Amino acid sequence: MSVAPDPVQDEELTIPRASMNKMIKELLPNVRVANEARELILNCCTEFIHLVSSEANEICNQQQKKTINAEHILACVYLCVYIYLVVCYRVRAGLIVTCLHIYFYPTFP
Repeated sequence: MSVAPDPVQDEELTIPRASMNKMIKELLPNVRVANEARELILNCCTEFIHLVSSEANEICNQQQKKTINAEHILACVYLCVYIYLVVCYRVRAGLIVTCLHIYFYPTFP
């Protein structure tokens, strides 16, 4: 006996385009935004929501809770910001090292 696929899992869940367009128009009333840029914003927002919800779910499961609360979302956002800052710091440190290497040893690879 075959099980019918869940239609919600098959379709990509996104923010409604009309809502996104309204937010863009409210935030940037005097700026024209290309359709490709709108699509990119929509995809980034969707990915961010997926990331936050999955990470909040993991935090919720670690605490053996069944309902995701605001505290789980905030913990996830704080964790994501912390990881972002660490990555930025490491990238900047690497760039500084690379720049110093090029400055002091311009012909040495």
